[in-house]
Amino acid sequence: MKILVVDDDECIRATLKDAMESLGHEVSCASNGIEALEQYRKDKPDIAIIDIIMPRKEGIETILELSYELHFKNIIAMTGGGMISAMNYLEMAKKAGVFYAMKKPFAIAELTGKINEMSEKIYNDKLSLSTSHR
Repeated sequence: MKILVVDDDECIRATLKDAMESLGHEVSCASNGIEALEQYRKDKPDIAIIDIIMPRKEGIETILELSYELHFKNIIAMTGGGMISAMNYLEMAKKAGVFYAMKKPFAIAELTGKINEMSEKIYNDKLSLSTSHR
């Protein structure tokens, strides 16, 4: 799977990139929503992991643009909170149509479990599309 990791924290980006690459995924990264949309258009990832609180273009705004304008819903949103509680941000992300929303810090195993679940769904969706066009 091609995965886009979006977080303004370089350490988190590197950790998630390493974890996903160790599982055989192709990973690109962005540090804010503007870069994320550019990367999305360039790489067409299968899955995006997006931090909600970022500079230049926040995660919710980025998620809304991906979901509604580009019809991309294979998104995992994450946040550690901020001025509003993390749960409020995660609820906003769910309403925006993300596949899964998780609070930082989280175990890599939780994330990889959701990536595997999404990968299976994407594979099955592609399979059903290819069989319906025969």
